[in-house]
Amino acid sequence: MRFATLALLICLATPVAAQDPEPDPAKTPTKPAEAPDEVSGSVVIVGWKGAPKAFPVATRTKEEAKAKAEEALKAARAKGSSFFDVVVKFSDEPRGRGGVGIIPVGHCTIPALEKALAGMEYGQVSDIFETDLGFMIATRLTAKASASHILIAWKGAERAAATVSRTKEEARALAEKVHQAVTDKGEDFAKVAGEMSDCSSKAKGGDLGTFPRNAMAPEFEDAAFALAPGEISGVVESAFGFHVIKATKIVAPLQWRASHILVRWKGTERCPAEITRTKEDAKKNIEALIKRLNDGEDFAKLAGENSDCPSKAKGGDLGTFGPNAMVPEFEKATRALAVGKVSGVVETSFGYHLIKRTK
Repeated sequence: MRFATLALLICLATPVAAQDPEPDPAKTPTKPAEAPDEVSGSVVIVGWKGAPKAFPVATRTKEEAKAKAEEALKAARAKGSSFFDVVVKFSDEPRGRGGVGIIPVGHCTIPALEKALAGMEYGQVSDIFETDLGFMIATRLTAKASASHILIAWKGAERAAATVSRTKEEARALAEKVHQAVTDKGEDFAKVAGEMSDCSSKAKGGDLGTFPRNAMAPEFEDAAFALAPGEISGVVESAFGFHVIKATKIVAPLQWRASHILVRWKGTERCPAEITRTKEDAKKNIEALIKRLNDGEDFAKLAGENSDCPSKAKGGDLGTFGPNAMVPEFEKATRALAVGKVSGVVETSFGYHLIKRTK
């Protein structure tokens, strides 16, 4: 947040009662006109010491966390406020951006977050809700962009590596040369990114993938969303450095469809109280199901009769999903399968799975 020097001196010298920012009624959640099939958004996370999955920076008490979350909510719902700025100021989330990827409804690993996002229109801000990470506030986002970039940082830029020693003026001059290289001289963008960028995305030729609104710094976002696929921006300055951005186009979205049979044991993540079997018993059960499949029994029928996932009602069908929608072990196994094939036993924090790829 920027303050004029004189205003800051006055605030320091003369105690005044803090005033809440003027709220924007349009940011208060209302039920969406249509129930979404997928959601994306941005979140503020305010944890406390002792929360099950709190970030290490969360050393405050739960009461202090609640007070900070309430302050963040007022800021997020204020007229003219940027949710990105609220994330940077208030959130414990280590990347400082708060971006939530595209999540098929029914597959979010934080149910309260999915409920909040799916329960409001685009651009609205949720009430405070509690999770294992801490108190959360979410906003639902809509438009998505795909882009690559080359970042030229300077010493002192936000999260610049210790090895970056150039001045801001030197960084600007280098960014201009990089821009000229990938435009006027026609050099390969990914190659230049791999050689010159100060962002970890250089390992992928600068590729940032697909991201929603408010997932990036405002200056970066304004430029990225204004580009047509294949276009390259001018030099864009943000708190992280100077960027040269290229809009990319996803020719074929990376998605899969799969069904599964889940066998849980007592103590697995979000395990219902009625499941009391041991891990050893769960392993025996899943191996018995493999034998029945090998003997020719129908996967959907076995899922309906034996799975511990609500998807059993649909024969184990999980629908279509993309990267990062499932836990890593599940996604890795699904990606490795040919369509129509069934995996071996896949263990995740939720239990043992048998996965059948259907698309």
